Amino acid sequence: MIQNNSSETAKVWADHLGRFDQADITVAQFCNNENISQASYYYWRRKIRDTTRTDHQRLRESTSAPSRQTARKP
Repeated sequence: MIQNNSSETAKVWADHLGRFDQADITVAQFCNNENISQASYYYWRRKIRDTTRTDHQRLRESTSAPSRQTARKP
């Protein structure tokens, strides 16, 4: 149950971050308008970006890993 709550919270914050990306205002103004703290904004921005980077890195590593070919000796 904690996982679902955490997942839902992450979705809410991803929505906040998406709205900020489209707004033409400062973080302080956005947080004031959304009634959230700047500390929470920066925490979740870092957490979501780090998660996204980790997912992309795993995908990149799994799809672009060089194949190892060993030469056979006759």
